Amino acid sequence: DPGFSPMNAFFNLSAVYATAGRFDEALAANDRAITWASQHLGADHPAVGKYRRHRALLLLNLGRLAEAIEEGQAALQILTSWYGPDDVRLAGVHLHLADAFLRNGDAKAALPHLDRGLACARAGEDLDVIAEIQSQRAIFFIRTNELDQAATAAAEVVDSITRRRGPRALSLIDPLMVKGYIAREQDRLADSERDFQSALTLCEQ
Repeated sequence: DPGFSPMNAFFNLSAVYATAGRFDEALAANDRAITWASQHLGADHPAVGKYRRHRALLLLNLGRLAEAIEEGQAALQILTSWYGPDDVRLAGVHLHLADAFLRNGDAKAALPHLDRGLACARAGEDLDVIAEIQSQRAIFFIRTNELDQAATAAAEVVDSITRRRGPRALSLIDPLMVKGYIAREQDRLADSERDFQSALTLCEQ
């Protein structure tokens, strides 16, 4: 039964190493999960796609951007073939690819993945992933001086976190700061003051 197979043990071990910041060891354990799954289930099985998605993230954390992009694209192809292009399980892959492209200085290639990832996350109503992707989109649009789109993205980050974790969640502090900065740059000073005050209130609670 794959539920109790070595591939899951290797994958979970990889996750433990990654949480501890031991990314080289995490990569080695994850590669063993990929090898086992490929040999026993086939190279195009969704489990392999899942593990290759995780491998892309590990390579991203190691700064091996070209490899992260290649691995993310392979994971995306496998998972799309099983679940279709709009499934929520593809959102994380698009996010990793966008991050890799942005770090590699290719913003033009990053934006389509942010947009597709957002569509997938919305389809699955995954508020955590929506917030994460919209955070990236807000920063992207700030850098490109597209402040209206940045404001829309930042507002959805705050809304998603509030709906998921409540209005007193500490994870709202950074998004409120970003939202306040955008409002200030747009000369919406009352909105900016409100957002900064809300962030300060959360810091002091």
